Amino acid sequence: MIVEELKKSILKAAITGQLSSKHSTDSDIKETLNNIKKKRDELYNNKIITKQQYLVMTNNNNYRYDYPKDWELTQIGYLGYVVGGGTPKTEIKEYWGNDYSWITPKDMKSFTDKYIDVGSRSISELGLKNSSAQLIPSGAVMCSSRAPIGYLGISKNELTTNQGFKTLVPLGNIDPEYVYYYLMARVDDLKKSGDGTTFSEISGADLAKFHIALPSVEEQHRIVKKIESLFEKLETIRPLEDELNNEKKLFSAKMIKSILSFMYKDNEEIEKIELEKIVTFENVKNISNGIYNYLDVQYIRNLENESKIEEGRFVKKGDLALLMDGENSGELFKIPEDGYLGSTLKKITISSNIIEKYLIYYLKLKQDYFKGNKRGAAIPHLDKKLFKSAKIYIPSIDEQQRIVKKIEQLLPLCNEIEKLVNS
Repeated sequence: MIVEELKKSILKAAITGQLSSKHSTDSDIKETLNNIKKKRDELYNNKIITKQQYLVMTNNNNYRYDYPKDWELTQIGYLGYVVGGGTPKTEIKEYWGNDYSWITPKDMKSFTDKYIDVGSRSISELGLKNSSAQLIPSGAVMCSSRAPIGYLGISKNELTTNQGFKTLVPLGNIDPEYVYYYLMARVDDLKKSGDGTTFSEISGADLAKFHIALPSVEEQHRIVKKIESLFEKLETIRPLEDELNNEKKLFSAKMIKSILSFMYKDNEEIEKIELEKIVTFENVKNISNGIYNYLDVQYIRNLENESKIEEGRFVKKGDLALLMDGENSGELFKIPEDGYLGSTLKKITISSNIIEKYLIYYLKLKQDYFKGNKRGAAIPHLDKKLFKSAKIYIPSIDEQQRIVKKIEQLLPLCNEIEKLVNS
Protein backbone atom coordinates (compact mmCIF):
# COMPACT_ATOMS: atom_id res chain seq x y z
CA MET A 1 0.00 0.00 0.00
CA ILE A 2 2.92 2.37 0.61
CA VAL A 3 4.04 2.26 -3.04
CA GLU A 4 0.49 2.66 -4.35
CA GLU A 5 -0.26 5.58 -2.00
CA LEU A 6 2.97 7.30 -3.06
CA LYS A 7 2.01 6.80 -6.70
CA LYS A 8 -1.32 8.49 -6.00
CA SER A 9 0.52 11.43 -4.43
CA ILE A 10 2.81 11.70 -7.46
CA LEU A 11 -0.16 11.71 -9.84
CA LYS A 12 -1.95 14.38 -7.82
CA ALA A 13 1.20 16.51 -7.86
CA ALA A 14 1.45 15.97 -11.62
CA ILE A 15 -2.07 17.16 -12.48
CA THR A 16 -1.71 20.25 -10.26
CA GLY A 17 1.51 21.38 -11.93
CA GLN A 18 3.89 20.52 -9.09
CA LEU A 19 6.15 18.26 -11.16
CA SER A 20 6.85 20.66 -14.02
CA SER A 21 7.14 24.23 -15.20
CA LYS A 22 6.63 26.09 -18.46
CA HIS A 23 9.56 26.63 -20.84
CA SER A 24 9.82 29.72 -22.98
CA THR A 25 9.92 27.63 -26.15
CA ASP A 26 6.71 25.71 -25.33
CA SER A 27 3.77 25.89 -27.72
CA ASP A 28 0.49 27.59 -26.79
CA ILE A 29 -2.08 25.10 -25.47
CA LYS A 30 -4.92 27.44 -26.52
CA GLU A 31 -3.73 27.27 -30.10
CA THR A 32 -3.51 23.47 -29.86
CA LEU A 33 -7.13 23.28 -28.66
CA ASN A 34 -8.26 25.65 -31.42
CA ASN A 35 -6.66 23.40 -34.03
CA ILE A 36 -8.42 20.38 -32.53
CA LYS A 37 -11.75 22.26 -32.67
CA LYS A 38 -11.25 22.90 -36.39
CA LYS A 39 -10.72 19.17 -36.97
CA ARG A 40 -13.80 18.34 -34.88
CA ASP A 41 -15.88 20.84 -36.84
CA GLU A 42 -14.71 19.30 -40.10
CA LEU A 43 -15.55 15.75 -38.95
CA TYR A 44 -18.95 16.90 -37.71
CA ASN A 45 -19.77 18.80 -40.90
CA ASN A 46 -18.80 15.74 -42.95
CA LYS A 47 -21.03 13.61 -40.69
CA ILE A 48 -18.10 11.42 -39.58
CA ILE A 49 -18.87 12.15 -35.93
CA THR A 50 -22.37 12.57 -34.52
CA LYS A 51 -23.97 15.49 -32.73
CA GLN A 52 -23.67 13.54 -29.47
CA GLN A 53 -19.94 13.08 -30.01
CA TYR A 54 -19.51 16.75 -30.91
CA LEU A 55 -21.39 18.43 -28.07
CA VAL A 56 -19.70 18.65 -24.66
CA MET A 57 -21.02 20.34 -21.53
CA THR A 58 -18.83 23.20 -20.33
CA ASN A 59 -19.86 23.67 -16.69
CA ASN A 60 -16.68 23.51 -14.59
CA ASN A 61 -18.08 24.63 -11.22
CA ASN A 62 -17.23 21.27 -9.63
CA TYR A 63 -13.56 21.26 -10.61
CA ARG A 64 -11.71 21.25 -7.29
CA TYR A 65 -8.01 21.05 -8.19
CA ASP A 66 -5.54 23.90 -8.48
CA TYR A 67 -3.52 24.20 -11.68
CA PRO A 68 -1.04 26.77 -13.10
CA LYS A 69 -2.42 29.89 -14.79
CA ASP A 70 -0.82 29.01 -18.12
CA TRP A 71 -2.69 25.69 -18.25
CA GLU A 72 -6.08 25.39 -19.92
CA LEU A 73 -9.11 23.75 -18.29
CA THR A 74 -11.13 21.88 -20.90
CA GLN A 75 -13.03 18.63 -21.25
CA ILE A 76 -12.05 15.21 -22.55
CA GLY A 77 -14.56 15.50 -25.39
CA TYR A 78 -12.84 18.65 -26.71
CA LEU A 79 -9.60 16.74 -27.28
CA GLY A 80 -11.19 14.65 -30.02
CA TYR A 81 -14.27 12.46 -29.91
CA VAL A 82 -15.49 9.59 -27.76
CA VAL A 83 -16.50 6.22 -29.21
CA GLY A 84 -18.11 3.15 -27.72
CA GLY A 85 -17.82 -0.49 -28.70
CA GLY A 86 -19.90 -3.49 -29.62
CA THR A 87 -20.12 -7.24 -29.86
CA PRO A 88 -20.75 -9.05 -33.16
CA LYS A 89 -23.34 -11.83 -33.01
CA THR A 90 -21.59 -14.77 -31.43
CA GLU A 91 -23.54 -17.35 -33.45
CA ILE A 92 -22.23 -16.03 -36.79
CA LYS A 93 -18.76 -17.55 -37.20
CA GLU A 94 -17.86 -15.24 -40.09
CA TYR A 95 -17.98 -12.25 -37.70
CA TRP A 96 -15.09 -13.68 -35.68
CA GLY A 97 -11.57 -13.90 -37.06
CA ASN A 98 -8.09 -12.43 -36.94
CA ASP A 99 -8.57 -9.03 -38.58
CA TYR A 100 -8.94 -6.86 -35.46
CA SER A 101 -8.10 -7.51 -31.84
CA TRP A 102 -11.28 -7.20 -29.76
CA ILE A 103 -10.83 -6.03 -26.14
CA THR A 104 -13.21 -6.62 -23.22
CA PRO A 105 -12.95 -5.14 -19.67
CA LYS A 106 -11.88 -8.55 -18.37
CA ASP A 107 -8.87 -8.42 -20.70
CA MET A 108 -7.67 -5.27 -18.94
CA LYS A 109 -6.63 -7.25 -15.86
CA SER A 110 -4.05 -9.13 -17.93
CA PHE A 111 -2.26 -5.98 -19.12
CA THR A 112 0.52 -4.84 -16.78
CA ASP A 113 1.63 -1.96 -18.99
CA LYS A 114 -0.42 1.11 -19.92
CA TYR A 115 -0.49 0.03 -23.58
CA ILE A 116 -3.25 -2.34 -24.70
CA ASP A 117 -2.28 -4.74 -27.45
CA VAL A 118 -3.95 -8.11 -28.10
CA GLY A 119 -7.20 -9.13 -26.45
CA SER A 120 -8.54 -12.60 -25.75
CA ARG A 121 -10.51 -12.64 -29.03
CA SER A 122 -10.50 -11.06 -32.49
CA ILE A 123 -13.24 -10.06 -34.91
CA SER A 124 -13.33 -9.99 -38.69
CA GLU A 125 -13.85 -7.09 -41.06
CA LEU A 126 -17.37 -8.41 -41.58
CA GLY A 127 -17.98 -8.51 -37.83
CA LEU A 128 -16.83 -4.90 -37.53
CA LYS A 129 -19.23 -3.76 -40.27
CA ASN A 130 -22.19 -5.65 -38.82
CA SER A 131 -21.95 -4.52 -35.21
CA SER A 132 -21.63 -1.33 -33.20
CA ALA A 133 -17.92 -2.08 -32.66
CA GLN A 134 -15.73 0.74 -33.94
CA LEU A 135 -12.17 0.80 -35.17
CA ILE A 136 -9.90 2.55 -32.69
CA PRO A 137 -6.55 3.92 -33.89
CA SER A 138 -3.32 3.54 -31.95
CA GLY A 139 -2.87 6.23 -29.31
CA ALA A 140 -6.52 6.33 -28.23
CA VAL A 141 -7.19 6.44 -24.47
CA MET A 142 -9.45 3.61 -23.36
CA CYS A 143 -11.61 3.44 -20.25
CA SER A 144 -13.62 0.39 -19.20
CA SER A 145 -17.09 1.77 -18.62
CA ARG A 146 -18.65 -1.42 -17.24
CA ALA A 147 -17.53 -3.85 -14.57
CA PRO A 148 -14.69 -3.83 -13.80
CA ILE A 149 -15.25 -0.08 -14.16
CA GLY A 150 -12.42 2.43 -14.47
CA TYR A 151 -9.59 0.36 -15.96
CA LEU A 152 -7.49 2.59 -18.21
CA GLY A 153 -5.17 1.98 -21.12
CA ILE A 154 -3.83 3.31 -24.42
CA SER A 155 -4.35 1.41 -27.67
CA LYS A 156 -0.98 0.22 -28.94
CA ASN A 157 -2.29 -0.82 -32.34
CA GLU A 158 -5.49 -0.45 -34.31
CA LEU A 159 -8.14 -2.46 -32.43
CA THR A 160 -11.79 -2.72 -31.40
CA THR A 161 -13.61 -3.13 -28.09
CA ASN A 162 -16.90 -4.50 -26.84
CA GLN A 163 -19.59 -2.21 -25.43
CA GLY A 164 -17.87 -2.18 -22.03
CA PHE A 165 -15.57 0.65 -23.15
CA LYS A 166 -15.62 4.35 -23.86
CA THR A 167 -12.58 5.57 -25.75
CA LEU A 168 -11.16 9.01 -26.50
CA VAL A 169 -9.76 9.32 -30.01
CA PRO A 170 -7.51 12.45 -29.89
CA LEU A 171 -7.54 14.77 -32.90
CA GLY A 172 -4.49 16.93 -32.32
CA ASN A 173 -1.15 17.42 -30.66
CA ILE A 174 -2.09 15.90 -27.29
CA ASP A 175 0.04 13.38 -25.42
CA PRO A 176 -2.24 10.35 -24.82
CA GLU A 177 0.03 9.24 -21.97
CA TYR A 178 -0.64 12.52 -20.17
CA VAL A 179 -4.40 11.98 -20.59
CA TYR A 180 -3.97 8.40 -19.32
CA TYR A 181 -2.10 9.49 -16.20
CA TYR A 182 -4.49 12.38 -15.65
CA LEU A 183 -7.49 10.05 -15.70
CA MET A 184 -5.61 7.61 -13.46
CA ALA A 185 -5.08 10.42 -10.95
CA ARG A 186 -8.80 11.18 -10.95
CA VAL A 187 -10.23 7.72 -11.59
CA ASP A 188 -12.34 7.87 -8.42
CA ASP A 189 -13.86 11.15 -9.62
CA LEU A 190 -14.42 9.62 -13.05
CA LYS A 191 -16.52 6.87 -11.49
CA LYS A 192 -18.82 9.40 -9.80
CA SER A 193 -21.50 11.73 -11.09
CA GLY A 194 -21.69 15.40 -10.20
CA ASP A 195 -23.66 14.68 -7.01
CA GLY A 196 -21.11 12.11 -5.83
CA THR A 197 -23.13 9.02 -6.75
CA THR A 198 -20.97 6.17 -8.03
CA PHE A 199 -21.80 5.25 -11.62
CA SER A 200 -22.81 1.68 -12.41
CA GLU A 201 -21.65 2.52 -15.93
CA ILE A 202 -19.70 5.39 -17.47
CA SER A 203 -21.48 6.72 -20.55
CA GLY A 204 -19.84 8.38 -23.52
CA ALA A 205 -21.27 11.72 -22.35
CA ASP A 206 -19.85 11.16 -18.85
CA LEU A 207 -16.34 10.67 -20.22
CA ALA A 208 -16.66 13.49 -22.78
CA LYS A 209 -17.70 16.13 -20.22
CA PHE A 210 -15.03 15.11 -17.69
CA HIS A 211 -12.74 18.07 -17.06
CA ILE A 212 -9.01 17.98 -17.64
CA ALA A 213 -6.33 20.62 -17.00
CA LEU A 214 -3.81 20.81 -19.84
CA PRO A 215 -0.36 22.39 -20.13
CA SER A 216 1.46 22.69 -23.45
CA VAL A 217 2.15 19.40 -25.19
CA GLU A 218 5.86 19.82 -24.45
CA GLU A 219 5.10 20.13 -20.73
CA GLN A 220 2.76 17.14 -21.02
CA HIS A 221 5.73 15.12 -22.30
CA ARG A 222 7.91 16.32 -19.41
CA ILE A 223 5.24 15.44 -16.85
CA VAL A 224 4.85 11.92 -18.28
CA LYS A 225 8.62 11.44 -18.21
CA LYS A 226 8.78 12.64 -14.59
CA ILE A 227 5.90 10.40 -13.49
CA GLU A 228 7.48 7.34 -15.06
CA SER A 229 10.90 8.11 -13.61
CA LEU A 230 9.42 8.41 -10.11
CA PHE A 231 7.27 5.30 -10.57
CA GLU A 232 10.35 3.35 -11.64
CA LYS A 233 12.19 4.42 -8.48
CA LEU A 234 9.20 3.46 -6.33
CA GLU A 235 9.23 -0.04 -7.81
CA THR A 236 12.67 -0.59 -6.31
CA ILE A 237 11.17 -0.44 -2.81
CA ARG A 238 8.19 -2.69 -3.61
CA PRO A 239 10.06 -5.87 -2.62
CA LEU A 240 10.73 -4.30 0.78
CA GLU A 241 7.06 -3.38 1.14
CA ASP A 242 6.03 -6.89 0.11
CA GLU A 243 8.38 -8.30 2.74
CA LEU A 244 6.96 -5.93 5.35
CA ASN A 245 3.38 -6.87 4.43
CA ASN A 246 4.27 -10.53 4.65
CA GLU A 247 5.74 -9.96 8.11
CA LYS A 248 2.54 -8.18 9.12
CA LYS A 249 0.50 -11.16 7.98
CA LEU A 250 2.75 -13.52 9.93
CA PHE A 251 2.91 -11.31 13.02
CA SER A 252 -0.31 -12.54 14.63
CA ALA A 253 0.40 -16.17 13.74
CA LYS A 254 3.89 -15.93 15.25
CA MET A 255 2.54 -14.27 18.37
CA ILE A 256 -0.14 -16.94 18.83
CA LYS A 257 2.39 -19.69 18.24
CA SER A 258 4.73 -18.13 20.80
CA ILE A 259 1.94 -18.02 23.40
CA LEU A 260 0.92 -21.63 22.74
CA SER A 261 4.52 -22.81 22.76
CA PHE A 262 5.02 -21.19 26.15
CA MET A 263 1.78 -22.60 27.58
CA TYR A 264 2.54 -26.13 26.39
CA LYS A 265 6.20 -25.92 27.44
CA ASP A 266 6.98 -27.09 23.93
CA ASN A 267 10.65 -26.17 24.05
CA GLU A 268 11.30 -27.33 27.59
CA GLU A 269 12.93 -30.58 28.60
CA ILE A 270 10.07 -31.83 30.75
CA GLU A 271 8.12 -35.04 30.65
CA LYS A 272 5.68 -35.30 27.75
CA ILE A 273 3.73 -38.19 26.27
CA GLU A 274 3.01 -39.25 22.69
CA LEU A 275 -0.34 -38.41 21.15
CA GLU A 276 -0.97 -42.08 20.38
CA LYS A 277 -1.32 -42.68 24.11
CA ILE A 278 -4.23 -40.25 24.41
CA VAL A 279 -5.74 -40.20 20.88
CA THR A 280 -7.39 -43.21 19.24
CA PHE A 281 -8.43 -43.35 15.59
CA GLU A 282 -11.81 -45.01 15.07
CA ASN A 283 -12.72 -47.01 12.00
CA VAL A 284 -16.32 -45.91 11.42
CA LYS A 285 -18.08 -48.09 8.87
CA ASN A 286 -20.67 -47.01 6.33
CA ILE A 287 -24.26 -47.51 7.45
CA SER A 288 -27.70 -46.32 6.42
CA ASN A 289 -29.15 -44.52 9.42
CA GLY A 290 -31.66 -42.18 7.77
CA ILE A 291 -31.27 -38.92 5.83
CA TYR A 292 -28.59 -36.61 7.28
CA ASN A 293 -26.19 -33.91 6.14
CA TYR A 294 -22.83 -34.82 4.66
CA LEU A 295 -20.41 -33.37 7.20
CA ASP A 296 -17.42 -32.25 5.17
CA VAL A 297 -15.00 -29.57 6.38
CA GLN A 298 -16.73 -26.73 4.51
CA TYR A 299 -20.09 -27.54 6.05
CA ILE A 300 -18.68 -28.03 9.58
CA ARG A 301 -16.94 -24.66 9.41
CA ASN A 302 -19.83 -22.60 8.05
CA LEU A 303 -22.97 -24.77 8.42
CA GLU A 304 -23.84 -23.82 4.84
CA ASN A 305 -24.40 -25.67 1.53
CA GLU A 306 -26.27 -28.63 2.97
CA SER A 307 -25.98 -31.94 1.14
CA LYS A 308 -28.39 -34.65 2.31
CA ILE A 309 -27.40 -38.31 1.92
CA GLU A 310 -28.86 -41.61 3.13
CA GLU A 311 -25.72 -43.59 3.85
CA GLY A 312 -22.20 -42.99 5.15
CA ARG A 313 -19.95 -43.02 8.19
CA PHE A 314 -22.45 -42.00 10.84
CA VAL A 315 -21.21 -39.73 13.67
CA LYS A 316 -23.04 -37.95 16.45
CA LYS A 317 -23.11 -34.36 17.62
CA GLY A 318 -20.16 -33.76 19.95
CA ASP A 319 -17.91 -36.41 18.40
CA LEU A 320 -14.36 -35.34 17.45
CA ALA A 321 -12.95 -35.60 13.93
CA LEU A 322 -9.42 -34.98 12.67
CA LEU A 323 -8.75 -33.60 9.20
CA MET A 324 -6.52 -36.09 7.39
CA ASP A 325 -6.11 -34.57 3.90
CA GLY A 326 -5.38 -31.20 2.39
CA GLU A 327 -3.60 -28.00 3.36
CA ASN A 328 -4.92 -27.89 6.94
CA SER A 329 -4.55 -31.58 7.77
CA GLY A 330 -4.14 -32.10 11.51
CA GLU A 331 -6.97 -29.69 12.36
CA LEU A 332 -9.45 -30.94 14.95
CA PHE A 333 -13.22 -30.45 14.67
CA LYS A 334 -16.13 -31.01 17.01
CA ILE A 335 -19.08 -32.43 15.09
CA PRO A 336 -21.95 -29.88 15.23
CA GLU A 337 -24.82 -32.31 14.51
CA ASP A 338 -25.62 -35.93 13.77
CA GLY A 339 -24.64 -36.81 10.21
CA TYR A 340 -22.34 -38.67 7.84
CA LEU A 341 -18.64 -37.87 8.14
CA GLY A 342 -16.78 -36.31 5.19
CA SER A 343 -14.19 -38.42 3.37
CA THR A 344 -11.20 -36.30 4.49
CA LEU A 345 -12.07 -36.61 8.19
CA LYS A 346 -11.33 -39.35 10.69
CA LYS A 347 -13.26 -39.85 13.91
CA ILE A 348 -11.10 -39.94 17.02
CA THR A 349 -11.59 -40.41 20.74
CA ILE A 350 -9.38 -38.98 23.45
CA SER A 351 -8.55 -40.28 26.90
CA SER A 352 -10.20 -38.90 30.01
CA ASN A 353 -7.02 -37.22 31.29
CA ILE A 354 -7.09 -34.48 28.64
CA ILE A 355 -9.79 -31.91 27.90
CA GLU A 356 -10.85 -31.26 24.30
CA LYS A 357 -9.94 -27.58 24.12
CA TYR A 358 -6.51 -28.29 25.55
CA LEU A 359 -5.91 -30.76 22.71
CA ILE A 360 -7.36 -28.38 20.11
CA TYR A 361 -4.95 -25.59 21.04
CA TYR A 362 -2.03 -28.03 21.09
CA LEU A 363 -2.88 -29.15 17.54
CA LYS A 364 -3.04 -25.49 16.50
CA LEU A 365 0.50 -25.12 17.87
CA LYS A 366 1.63 -28.13 15.82
CA GLN A 367 -0.25 -27.15 12.64
CA ASP A 368 2.84 -25.93 10.75
CA TYR A 369 4.79 -29.01 11.86
CA PHE A 370 2.12 -31.32 10.44
CA LYS A 371 1.76 -29.20 7.29
CA GLY A 372 5.47 -29.28 6.63
CA ASN A 373 5.63 -33.05 6.90
CA LYS A 374 2.57 -34.16 4.95
CA ARG A 375 2.71 -37.26 2.76
CA GLY A 376 1.62 -37.58 -0.85
CA ALA A 377 2.18 -35.26 -3.81
CA ALA A 378 -1.14 -35.06 -5.65
CA ILE A 379 -3.29 -35.01 -2.49
CA PRO A 380 -1.16 -34.29 0.58
CA HIS A 381 -2.35 -35.98 3.73
CA LEU A 382 -1.45 -36.16 7.38
CA ASP A 383 1.44 -38.45 8.28
CA LYS A 384 -0.36 -40.58 10.86
CA LYS A 385 2.89 -42.00 12.26
CA LEU A 386 4.31 -38.51 12.72
CA PHE A 387 1.06 -37.40 14.35
CA LYS A 388 1.04 -40.27 16.81
CA SER A 389 4.66 -39.71 17.79
CA ALA A 390 4.21 -35.98 18.53
CA LYS A 391 4.66 -35.33 22.25
CA ILE A 392 2.34 -33.24 24.41
CA TYR A 393 2.73 -31.87 27.92
CA ILE A 394 -0.12 -33.20 30.10
CA PRO A 395 -0.58 -31.39 33.41
CA SER A 396 -3.53 -31.98 35.75
CA ILE A 397 -7.06 -31.33 34.50
CA ASP A 398 -7.24 -28.21 36.68
CA GLU A 399 -3.99 -26.92 35.17
CA GLN A 400 -5.23 -27.67 31.65
CA GLN A 401 -8.35 -25.64 32.35
CA ARG A 402 -6.25 -22.72 33.64
CA ILE A 403 -4.06 -22.88 30.52
CA VAL A 404 -7.09 -22.92 28.20
CA LYS A 405 -8.63 -19.98 30.08
CA LYS A 406 -5.40 -17.99 29.81
CA ILE A 407 -5.06 -18.76 26.10
CA GLU A 408 -8.63 -17.58 25.46
CA GLN A 409 -7.86 -14.34 27.29
CA LEU A 410 -4.74 -13.72 25.21
CA LEU A 411 -5.98 -14.65 21.72
CA PRO A 412 -8.41 -11.67 21.44
CA LEU A 413 -5.50 -9.39 22.42
CA CYS A 414 -3.46 -10.89 19.57
CA ASN A 415 -6.28 -10.00 17.18
CA GLU A 416 -6.39 -6.42 18.47
CA ILE A 417 -2.62 -6.06 18.10
CA GLU A 418 -2.84 -7.46 14.56
CA LYS A 419 -5.43 -4.79 13.67
CA LEU A 420 -3.13 -2.06 15.01
CA VAL A 421 -0.12 -3.43 13.12
CA ASN A 422 -2.05 -3.64 9.84
CA SER A 423 -3.89 -0.32 10.15
